Amino acid sequence: DLLLSTVSLSLFFGSQAAEAKCTDIESCREIGERKDQELMKANPVIRLGGGLQYKVLNPGVGTDLVPEESGSRVSIAYTISQGTGSYMYSRGFGYNKVDVGNGQMVPDIGSIDSLLVTMGAKDVPVGIQRALVGMKKGEKRRVEVPPSVGFETSDWNPQPTTFRGKQQIKDYQGRLFGRGDTQPPFPAPTIWDVEVLRIYNSKQ
Repeated sequence: DLLLSTVSLSLFFGSQAAEAKCTDIESCREIGERKDQELMKANPVIRLGGGLQYKVLNPGVGTDLVPEESGSRVSIAYTISQGTGSYMYSRGFGYNKVDVGNGQMVPDIGSIDSLLVTMGAKDVPVGIQRALVGMKKGEKRRVEVPPSVGFETSDWNPQPTTFRGKQQIKDYQGRLFGRGDTQPPFPAPTIWDVEVLRIYNSKQ
């Protein structure tokens, strides 16, 4: 389980650091596993079916929730990685630079650059739309997206703007569809960190 392994590795080492009483690797592992189980009960992985699942990284604020209705709009920041952990591309988290005029390049933080998603459109994959439902402003989720509800459902949107991002998409497509006789197709998932920046009501 990619999503579980991504979070539990950091939790395991964090548990060892927090607990000074363990005296060997076995006792440290047992303490770490107990703490992991406690954390998983408090913040479980939510499974939406068909391999689509997410974990809340930040609970967000307020009472407004992203609705499921087609036509609803929400502004998000995101970062995408392959299931192997290889970073692909992002928007709104400050990892890239955007031109704000006069050749001035600044980090693409959410207040400057974000993605406006219309529910029911093909701005993001179906799996991400399903995972967005119920999110609050400021909430951040890590979503594991299987190919069945992945990029092909959004015509490969959102598309990367950087050279590295475009190369990463080509590499992912090679894994997904195969590379002739040298590599068979593989149902590779993608991992998305998605943060809701703004939820629009029908009058906005």
